[in-house]
Amino acid sequence: MFRTTRIVLLAAAVFVVTAAGQLHAQYSRVVVFGDSLCDTGNSFAATGIPPAPYYSEGRFSNGPIWIDFLQQQMGLSDAQLLNFAVGGSSTGFGFKEPPEGIFETPPGTLIPTVGEQIGIYQLVSGGVSDPDQLTILWAGSNDLFTYNLPASVVNNIEQHVRDLAATGADEFLIPGISPIGSTPSLRWTFEGFILNYFARQTNRKLNRRLNALEDELGITIHRLDTYTLTVLATLFPSHFGLTNTTNSALDDIADGLITPAEGATYLYWDIIHPTSIVHQTLAAAAIDVLTD
Repeated sequence: MFRTTRIVLLAAAVFVVTAAGQLHAQYSRVVVFGDSLCDTGNSFAATGIPPAPYYSEGRFSNGPIWIDFLQQQMGLSDAQLLNFAVGGSSTGFGFKEPPEGIFETPPGTLIPTVGEQIGIYQLVSGGVSDPDQLTILWAGSNDLFTYNLPASVVNNIEQHVRDLAATGADEFLIPGISPIGSTPSLRWTFEGFILNYFARQTNRKLNRRLNALEDELGITIHRLDTYTLTVLATLFPSHFGLTNTTNSALDDIADGLITPAEGATYLYWDIIHPTSIVHQTLAAAAIDVLTD
């Protein structure tokens, strides 16, 4: 867990990331698996979701997301970033219908799970990972949104790590589940309280399982405590450059209450996804844990 003072200071100094330079030399490439929080355009290329101009360049936000910031701060070329994440994806295997939410998808749309993303990666890579790569895996929120139990999410992520380790991947960054029940879509609802409980349980169980995998497989798994980070952003918004931590910026823009520029300082861009300024803080926090 992050110490409160450390994370608040990190948010205040998000533009000064002195550790990024050493990461550029440390990793030959970054390989990404996950959902809309990591998707840098795969969903948009396949379905046109999320739509412009409400979303920026196929990102589920108003600007660059944390993967973009990581790439920039680490000095990686496009060829050094392999991103298989797809918006709406869940953990597990096979193809699934997109979760119900804010987007209408074409009839018959099926979304590859993380297991399928890994399968595509294995085909592209010939089943061999680069020994100096960083593997990012962030998923599970969509599982919980559809009321899959924490144990199921943790079991799936364990298998994904095992499958990737079998290709030679030996260094991972795995963020936890954020307090998804506190998003504008569910804030102060019974379902929201349940989902926050599920998120906390998932994070606790996952940390124990990842500890065991590190010992068994001889790999390194960095953790990013996005639950605590989100709670702190809610409690100390000014330290994170935020002016609103409860509403959807898009909804307030549509109602004529704010301008898009003012919406950029919200915690949430829509009823689920964070703004680009939040993603920038996530990237800074990620670099912090990678160099800790």
